[in-house]
Amino acid sequence: MVANPVMLKMSSRGAWVLVASTGLSLFGLGCRRHDAAEQANAPAKPAASVTPPEAAPLDLTPGEPPAPNRFAGDAQWQRARGGEEIDLMRLAHREGAAGLIEGFAVGRSVGLTALAALPHADDAELALSRLCEELAHDRAPSLPVLRALQGIVARPPEPREALAASGYAECVPVVDRLAKLPSLDPERHDLVSSTAGLLVEHREAARR
Repeated sequence: MVANPVMLKMSSRGAWVLVASTGLSLFGLGCRRHDAAEQANAPAKPAASVTPPEAAPLDLTPGEPPAPNRFAGDAQWQRARGGEEIDLMRLAHREGAAGLIEGFAVGRSVGLTALAALPHADDAELALSRLCEELAHDRAPSLPVLRALQGIVARPPEPREALAASGYAECVPVVDRLAKLPSLDPERHDLVSSTAGLLVEHREAARR
């Protein structure tokens, strides 16, 4: 059988189209592999830095805390809320620094009572880090927190202060920064200034 010339031409053309199509497919596959290899070998992009949100300042205004807490029905906490020194001393003796810091974290009147009692706790130095963490906020320093801090460091250095060495070290730069704030009122300025010198004294005693 003799092949039709037209069929031969069509067949040749179809083969050329098939070869061309196959070539383009292979070219496209090669490009994709090349791109994938480049992406695999490309240096990793640095992760975007995420700044954690700053903790909200503790609410230390007088009044009942909104959340339920173990202090609301405690008679000793209720008596100490009146501010009598003997009641604050009894509360501090019972709770220690850990219990008072727990109350401080509740805020409102419970937090204020805890701050007033803290200077009477035997291990009050263990609360320094938490108090200075609260003072580190970029705002006017809380008077009750400053008074509690000053009351703790106003006590003479004792041999056990090595346990609180990190607390003194953390507080010194915080209080030094506060001392340079031009917006401090006279009462805060006096508390910060006296506390700064006492902190250095205790820090050096803790190192010995």
